[in-house]
Amino acid sequence: MSAIGFRRWLENNYAPNTVSTKLFEIRQLQAAYGNLDELYEEDRLSSVIRTLQYTAQDKAAGKPNPSRLDLKSDLLRDLSNYRTTINYFINYREGKGRSTLENVAVITSDQSASREFADRLKSLILEFETARDGPFGVVKPLWGAASNLREWLSGCPPIQSRPYLSVGWSAGKGVWARVPWISILNKNITTSTQEGVYCVFLISQDLRTVYLTLAQGVTQIIDQNGPTDGARILQERAADFRSKTGDLGASGFTLGNDLDLKCDGRLATNYERGTVAYMKIDVDNVPDDASITATLEALLWTYDKISEKEALEEVFEPDECEQPEEHEPYTLADAMNGLFMSQAEFERMLTICRRKKNVILQGAPGVGKTFVAKRLAYALLEARDLRRVETVQFHQSYGYEDFVQGYRPNGSGGFELRNGIFYEFCNRARKDLERPYVFLIDEINRGNLSKIFGELMLLIESDKRSAEWAASLSYEEKGQAPFFVPPNVHIIGMMNTADRSLSLVDYALRRRFGFLTLDPQFDSQPFADALSEAGVDQSIISHIIHRMRDLNEAIAQDTRNLGRGFRIGHSFFVPTAEVSDPRGWSNLIVDTEIRPLLEEYWLDDGDKVEQACELLRLSAS
Repeated sequence: MSAIGFRRWLENNYAPNTVSTKLFEIRQLQAAYGNLDELYEEDRLSSVIRTLQYTAQDKAAGKPNPSRLDLKSDLLRDLSNYRTTINYFINYREGKGRSTLENVAVITSDQSASREFADRLKSLILEFETARDGPFGVVKPLWGAASNLREWLSGCPPIQSRPYLSVGWSAGKGVWARVPWISILNKNITTSTQEGVYCVFLISQDLRTVYLTLAQGVTQIIDQNGPTDGARILQERAADFRSKTGDLGASGFTLGNDLDLKCDGRLATNYERGTVAYMKIDVDNVPDDASITATLEALLWTYDKISEKEALEEVFEPDECEQPEEHEPYTLADAMNGLFMSQAEFERMLTICRRKKNVILQGAPGVGKTFVAKRLAYALLEARDLRRVETVQFHQSYGYEDFVQGYRPNGSGGFELRNGIFYEFCNRARKDLERPYVFLIDEINRGNLSKIFGELMLLIESDKRSAEWAASLSYEEKGQAPFFVPPNVHIIGMMNTADRSLSLVDYALRRRFGFLTLDPQFDSQPFADALSEAGVDQSIISHIIHRMRDLNEAIAQDTRNLGRGFRIGHSFFVPTAEVSDPRGWSNLIVDTEIRPLLEEYWLDDGDKVEQACELLRLSAS
């Protein structure tokens, strides 16, 4: 079936929400029945339509699902919608427009509950499914679908009524995520999904199931305790948190971590281990908006309770949940723990951060930009103080209104002026000038930087951090004081040098930042030690180090197509759990993570990709 042709037909006849819903449903039909084009040629899809017939009398009699579709909620509504989708497809094949469908009853009066969340979620999943078939990069339909879903979640009453919550999402970094997610974080206890406890929608690798979970950040625990002890701690803490979830089980949540993300990757496995409670949502049976809102309220009420300091202290170590004023010092030794670089190099980076105020960590996928950025932030603060660190990810839909200030819908049919995330962060820092604050910008070159920063192009300069340089903002209201960036704010950006879909950093902005390049660290002793501690044989460690060094040299020497900025980072081969089959583990990384990168690098030279992968793979012993 030509999904592109059908999509264009839908876009010419229907609204975006209908387009995304019908594309999702046509994919489900094709998965259940086979090639719809062939079935149309056979009998104009009449054999399929017969299996979708279901009446109100059938529903009253409790008759089972007559179709091949896996449906578990309202059969009358769902089969009616799928019949409509088949009619749409028939009209598309016959070259007819929307007018031929006016007599089709799509939804009956008892099926009129709002399903905007379902439509937006399905749209995100559909766009991700399409995008991940190609190279990683900013795919406008996907980023737009994600923005639409975040907007709905941010505006729903359970989240809107809690101003300390923030909604984020990820489809991957450098390569497409196996398990994409949408997170809900309490900024008072964590600003990153790598640490703390938070709520998150986890989308299974096969894109058929979404799990709404109360979860733990896994990266920090694994990094600090190693793969084996880290996995044990995740499970022990999940069990401790379950004792504090109250009546969450009565709201439809399962108190356990036996969810199935359909993925055997290290990160996905740790997601499962760290889960406190979850609710399984079938993608083709997403609840209506009222049900989702009630579910979120129940989950967030529980999240509020376990976010209280006393509850956190019963699960975490005391130094992990102290109030900001009581943070233990974060020393240089703490920062170096787990870093694959020399202390002298890290100290050089710190010196540049303090002098320049604004720096960008640049490097190819897998060199540890985000990991190093967090260590730099805490080292600048000299404490692991989450309230003085803020993180944001730029993308093509991100704008000045999100970052600085702008008008936003107020829920009453009008608009109101709202301050952006950086504006609010600067206000907090201005009230606490004796202590440094750090603002992290992931994927800084994904956004239109001139559009996002606006007047801040001037105000972020290190020698213009005072009221003397205060400037009026674009949306400044009458009587509002001019804005300036306080001197205790540091900005650390992260930039992927290997993403061809991204433009270069604006030259006007470039001179305002110091650029720090992170290189692959396959030759560092801490890298070899990390593999050895995870149970990887010395011979395999040596193979990985030498083969990846040779591959990176070839990439660096290919100055016509690639260059040093495209070398592959070490973190692809850093285990987050104990490795029971080192040979199979290494080959799986080569096949599923390194090969896709090389196929993008050497798009027109398949033999070169094959040769490189063959050298990386370990033969059967």
